[in-house]
Amino acid sequence: MRDPVVVSNTDEISARQLLGTGITGAPEPHISNGTILTVTLVVNGQSIGDFSSNIEPPTIDVAALPPIPWNLQARSPSGRVLTSLQVQPGDGQANNATGQFVDLLCGRLWIWVGGVRPFLIQSSSQFRSAPPPALGSAQWATEFNEVKNLGRATGSTRTDDQTYKARWWQSAPVLSWNEVARQLIARNDLNAADSARLLALENLSGADAAINCWNDKYHFDFWRPWNAIPRALEDGNTATDPDSTWTALLTAPYPEWVSGHNCLDAAHVSVLRMFFGDAPGSFQITSTFVNPGGPAVRTFDTFSQPLAELIVARIWAGLHYRSADVQGQALGRNVANYAAANYFQPVGH
Repeated sequence: MRDPVVVSNTDEISARQLLGTGITGAPEPHISNGTILTVTLVVNGQSIGDFSSNIEPPTIDVAALPPIPWNLQARSPSGRVLTSLQVQPGDGQANNATGQFVDLLCGRLWIWVGGVRPFLIQSSSQFRSAPPPALGSAQWATEFNEVKNLGRATGSTRTDDQTYKARWWQSAPVLSWNEVARQLIARNDLNAADSARLLALENLSGADAAINCWNDKYHFDFWRPWNAIPRALEDGNTATDPDSTWTALLTAPYPEWVSGHNCLDAAHVSVLRMFFGDAPGSFQITSTFVNPGGPAVRTFDTFSQPLAELIVARIWAGLHYRSADVQGQALGRNVANYAAANYFQPVGH
């Protein structure tokens, strides 16, 4: 049985989002990402309201609902229930509690990612990360002050080179590491079978790392630096001070813990290391960030170099605390190692 999925009853739900969580029973013909599904909020077996998945759903007074789980049921045009997602009361709503993420951009749009059925790992929470540091701890103060000083949009202690690299890494990991994979496949003359195995293991590990990571994000729902720094008086830590003018160099529309970029980077790189070692010879990565402040293409000699830089680059960007980056890479490695141990084993040797 799947873990309960936390979704927002006020989010627009697409067919892709709902079908991605898994359909109970045999798939129904003619259902695709563009199909309009009817979605029903159900409490105690009674429908609260229907809405189509391609229009804005009604606003529902969460405080008026009973303190029990709800269900979102997705039905096809023929009326068949395709999937039912458990909704925890109050989750997916704006939460201004100390330590909780408050989105500046687009609500809880990405909460569904952590409920997608994984390709290879056993559940979307199989590799649950360690929790964030306690707000009263010395570790929290150290990491808070690090990103406060380095990650602000203006007036930071970053160098120009650090600003460039923070922006340069704001590029999709799946594009970066598949670019590297293609270079190394060609250089090492991998045959079709080994190339297919590499790309399948790398990309499915990356996909499952993203699923587990986004499950972590909404499980912990931990505040980002731009939430925490202006409200530092609330954390009860005498070593942190608020700054109401603080803004990050870069932002993202989902919670802090753990770093999604680092989850994906570590998963992809772990698989590449399995095939080519840590020092495969020089390779190039092309950033898709527009005008990062330097060259779009950079060259690395080892995989350790970009992984180490990614830990600090997300701090320079004002996106993450250090431990979220470290824990993200640990999650990605765990997913890739599990995938390699259980799938895509070489045969015929």
